[in-house]
Amino acid sequence: MAIPLALVSAAATARAAAAPPDAESTEVNTFCQCCQVACHRFRPAKSCSFCHALVCQFCSCGNEPHVLCKSCQPQVRGAQPAFSFRQLLWRFKMLPFGCHGEKWLFLVRKRQSLVVPTDLSGDEYQWLVHQLPRQRRLQGAHLEQKKTLDRDIDRTFQQLQARMANNKRPNFLVKSQYSSSEFMTWKSSTHQLLSVFMTLQPQIGYCQGMTSVAAVLVQESKMNSEIAFRLFLALTEKYRLDDVYRPDMKDVNLRYFQLDEALRLHLPRLHAHLSDRDIHPSTYASCWILTLFTECRLFPHRYVIAFLDLFFEFGWKVFFQTCLAIFSSIEAPLLRRSTSEDIFAFLSKVTWFHRNKSDNDLERFFATARAFNISSSFLDVLQGEYSTEASMSMNEYD
Repeated sequence: MAIPLALVSAAATARAAAAPPDAESTEVNTFCQCCQVACHRFRPAKSCSFCHALVCQFCSCGNEPHVLCKSCQPQVRGAQPAFSFRQLLWRFKMLPFGCHGEKWLFLVRKRQSLVVPTDLSGDEYQWLVHQLPRQRRLQGAHLEQKKTLDRDIDRTFQQLQARMANNKRPNFLVKSQYSSSEFMTWKSSTHQLLSVFMTLQPQIGYCQGMTSVAAVLVQESKMNSEIAFRLFLALTEKYRLDDVYRPDMKDVNLRYFQLDEALRLHLPRLHAHLSDRDIHPSTYASCWILTLFTECRLFPHRYVIAFLDLFFEFGWKVFFQTCLAIFSSIEAPLLRRSTSEDIFAFLSKVTWFHRNKSDNDLERFFATARAFNISSSFLDVLQGEYSTEASMSMNEYD
C-alpha cells in the first residue's frame, strides 16, 4: 500500500538535485515513495501538492502544481484512511486530534498494526445512507428491530435532554449545551448510524445498548457520522462486540464468567461475600457490558471518555480493570451489608459515586484500574475454560 513519506522528501530532493543535468536517460535520480521503483527520465518523479512526497508518474494523478499521490487522492483516502498524511502527523504528534473520534480511530488502526478496520469506503457508506428510504418495507424480525431502535433512540435522547436541563454542569456534555438544531442533528446522526449498521449487518441487527454507544461516538466525532460508523464497526469487528450484540448474546455470558474470575482472583473476600448471597455479574453487569459504561449513570461523561481512550487502545482488559477499580473503591461498604437486598440497594446508588470528582480523582481512579494485573492472555485462558465448560454442559444436556 502507498505510504506517503514526506518527512524524507527533503533528502530525496537533495539526491535528485545532485545528479548532473546532462545525465543519461536511464540514470536514477530518486525512488518513488509509493512503489519504491527508481525514477528516471522515462519515469519522472513528481511532488505531491498535498503531502509533498516524491512519486513517479504511475503513482500520481494530475499535472503540476496539482499533483496528488495515490495516498492523497480522495478516493484512496476514503478506502485507506490509515495511510493519509494526517495519520503520519498524528503518529509523530505533530498535529493535534480534531476530536476524540479521530483519536479513537487512530488508536484502532495503531492497535491493528495500521490495518483499516473496515473495507467500507466513504462512498459506500453514503450509498448505504441513500438506500435507507428503500428499506421501509421491512418484515418480521427486521421490522421489530426497527421499531425497537426508534423507541430506544427516542427514550435515550429524552433522558439526555432532561439530564442536560436539570444539571448546571451536564454529565453527558463536556464543554457547552447544544442548541435544539444541534441536538436533533445528534439524534438523527445516531439513528442513521444504527440504521446503516442494521442494513450492513442484518445477522446482528439491533440490540439494546447500541444506542448509548453510538450516541457517544457520534458526539465525540463532532457529528461526523462516517467516523462514528467506522468506530462502531471497529468495536463490533475488532473488539468482538458483535458476539455481545448478536441475538443469542453468546459473549455476554463469557464476559460474566471472566468478570467473576477476575473478582475471585483480585478481590477474593468481596467475591466470597457476594457469591454467598447469590450476587453474580449477571445480576448487575449486563448494562456495563452492553453499553461500555456509556449510559452515564455510573460515570460522569469525562470518566466515560477516559475509559474509551483506554478501551480503544488496550481492549477488553481495560473493561475488567475498570470493574475491579469500581469494586475496590466500594469494597468496605459492600462488606458491611449482610443481605442481598441491602447490597442491591447500595449498588443502585453507586451511579452517583464519582459524579462530583475532580480531574485528579479521575486520574487516580484509572491509575488504580490499570494497576490490576489483567492481561489479554489471561482473558484468553478464561475464554478457553469457559468454552470447555460450555461444551461439557451441552454434552451432559444431550
